[in-house]
Amino acid sequence: MFGDGASNTGNFGETMNLAALWRLPVVFILENNLYGMGTAVHRHSAVTDFSKKAEGLGIPGVRADGMDVLAMRETVTEHLRLAREERRPTLVEAFTYRYRGHSAADPEVYREQEEVEEWQKKDPIALFRDRLLAEDVISDDDVDEMRERIERTVVEAVEFADASPEPELDTLYEKLYVVGDQVPGWYAVDERAPQAFAGERERDELSGEAKKLAEAGAAYGGQAAATGRSDGEALADRDEGKAIEEEAPE
Repeated sequence: MFGDGASNTGNFGETMNLAALWRLPVVFILENNLYGMGTAVHRHSAVTDFSKKAEGLGIPGVRADGMDVLAMRETVTEHLRLAREERRPTLVEAFTYRYRGHSAADPEVYREQEEVEEWQKKDPIALFRDRLLAEDVISDDDVDEMRERIERTVVEAVEFADASPEPELDTLYEKLYVVGDQVPGWYAVDERAPQAFAGERERDELSGEAKKLAEAGAAYGGQAAATGRSDGEALADRDEGKAIEEEAPE
């Protein structure tokens, strides 16, 4: 599952090509919410009917109403059948909408409030609720009970998160794995750094190395003070890592 903006990246075409070439039993779901972050689809994609975007690479697609719970269920069910029985990939475009900004810092200056309000009339949760009520599948009391239970779950989750301590910096590189023929174990990649950091091979060997790597990563993010070491010491670790990489044979 991925968004409309992601369909403009190179790995989209590579993935579609190989999936079709190898007849992989995959259902790709493309969520088209009309905006790639703050850019409307007609400004970032020459093809705005995303259900057709993989056809040239051998993967047929279909557009489904992403605001209709049952329409999505029926469409995805059929495509799962194709994957299981015919062993071939397909693409489902879920045509939907995003009510809120892309992030908490999104001022949403790229669309009008009237547009948002018009789409809110098609809210899939409200429409599905109304349908269940109309067909006597649930009652108003059931709706109230579900709403209270969901709100309670959300509040408890927020309270748990707020009460939880920050994780130790040493855990930054835990549970990141890669399988390789030449280098067993795992690599941790810090996106703020130019190189991939080698991680632990054996847990009992690595507590010191993991701490060093975590501190170097924190230095890139301006968090050297949190490690209990000076900025100069942390930056020295970073520069040492760069020097090692430059000296390493290709």
